[in-house]
Amino acid sequence: MKYTHFHFTFLGYLFMVAFLFFSSAICGQSKLVQKFEHHFSHVWTKKGVKFEKFEDELGEHAYRISRTKKPLLVLVHGFGMQSELAFFKNKALLNDYDLLMPDLLWHGQSKLYETEDNSIQSQVDHLYQIISNEKITEPFVLVGHSYGGIVSAYFAEQHPERVRKLILYDSPACCYSLEIANQHAQKLGVENVQELLAPTSDASAKANLATAFHHVPWYFKLKVVYRKSVRPKGVATKDAFVLRYLYENSEELQQHHFTWTMPVYLIWGKFDGLIPLSIQESIAQEHQIPKDHCFVLKRSAHAGNYEQHRKFNNFVRSVAQ
Repeated sequence: MKYTHFHFTFLGYLFMVAFLFFSSAICGQSKLVQKFEHHFSHVWTKKGVKFEKFEDELGEHAYRISRTKKPLLVLVHGFGMQSELAFFKNKALLNDYDLLMPDLLWHGQSKLYETEDNSIQSQVDHLYQIISNEKITEPFVLVGHSYGGIVSAYFAEQHPERVRKLILYDSPACCYSLEIANQHAQKLGVENVQELLAPTSDASAKANLATAFHHVPWYFKLKVVYRKSVRPKGVATKDAFVLRYLYENSEELQQHHFTWTMPVYLIWGKFDGLIPLSIQESIAQEHQIPKDHCFVLKRSAHAGNYEQHRKFNNFVRSVAQ
C-alpha cells in the first residue's frame, strides 16, 4: 500500500508539470494561477468548509469555516497568504475538528474601507468580529503562524475567555528585532527584510522561497509558479503597507510581555532563518513556557505546517485534546 501511494503521488506530480506548461502556454500566467486558486477553493468546499464573507461599515470580513459540531480550531495564516492556501496541507485536521480560517485584513478577500489602519489591533478586532458573527461561545484552540501568530498572541491576551489553548508557530510575537530580520535578508543577498517579504524582483522572490522552505519544492522553482505564488509584482505596495506597522512599532512589539492565562505551546522549524529557533527559546524563557510545550520540526524552515504537515497536524491534535 505504501508503494502504491508513492506511485500515484509521483504520477500526480508528473501530471501537474504537464498541466503547468500546457496551461502557461495556452492560458497565460494569470489565468493559470486563477485555475489553481479555484482548485484550492473547490477542494475545501468539497470537504465541507464553506467560504463566508460579511460586510459592515468598516469593511469586508472573509473566512472559511466548517460547522459539524466538532471541537473548533481557529487557524490564522501568516503574512502574504490567505486562508484556503495557507492551510491546504492541513485538511486532515477536519477528521477531528471544525476549522475556522480567517483571511486577515489586506489578505485574501478581507479589507477595510477608506482607512490606512494596518495595526495589529485592527487584525485582533477583525478576528473578534468574525467569531462574533459566527456566534461562537465555546473556548477554542487558537493556532497562529508568523504574522498571524502575532495577531493570535494579542487576541489571546485581550480575549482570554475565548481561547482554551494558544499555539504559536514560527512567530515573532515578541523577543524579535528588526536587526535579526535584516541580517537574515542580507544573508540571502537581499537588501532588507521588506524587500524579502514584499519582493519586487525575481531574485528577491527566490530568496523569499528559500526563507519559507528548508527544501524548496521543485514546482515552486518554476518561474511561472514563483512569480505568481510569491507575487513579486503588482501587490508589493499592499504588502509593504501591512509590513510598515511592524517596522514602525518593532521595538514595542519586541519588548511586549504577554499576560496569557491559558496554556501556550510553541512549534518551530529547526531551519527557520527568518525567525530562528532562538526566538522560540526566548519566548519560552520570557513567559515561563514549559519545555514539553515546545516542539521542533527537524526538517523544515518557516513553513513547517507545509513541509512536515503530518508531524504538524499530529502536534496540533495532541495539544487540542
